[in-house]
Amino acid sequence: MSRIILQDILRAELGFGGVVVSDDLGMAAISSRLDQPETTRSIVNAGCDLMCMCAYWADTGIILRMIDHIGEGLKDGSISERTMHESFARVQALLSVAPANRVERLSDETFAAHASLAPLRPRTVARVESGGGGAAKI
Repeated sequence: MSRIILQDILRAELGFGGVVVSDDLGMAAISSRLDQPETTRSIVNAGCDLMCMCAYWADTGIILRMIDHIGEGLKDGSISERTMHESFARVQALLSVAPANRVERLSDETFAAHASLAPLRPRTVARVESGGGGAAKI
């Protein structure tokens, strides 16, 4: 979320021109602020190219609201179109050199083998929800 870290230090001082990827935004560091439009706008304007969100910590509703915040920010000028274009160009450059692997469903036997090695167990996680949170067993 820091323009000083991402733009001034990482890009200008250190010369990094690659894609900046966030840690999981649903974790405790900023999760309580994800519904605030200013949070999403700060992340984008700081120069973060890819925002990671994991269903373990957050829900799809928050992610969709963050996407809406980006659109609203572009409309009202609180998110720089230039920043978005630069970010898009970096992601496109990365994708142009990334291998394209075929996506296919693993066999039931493979899923069974994985399940026997690491069985799923119920766990308690903090859920990030609009209007408050709480623990949910999943």
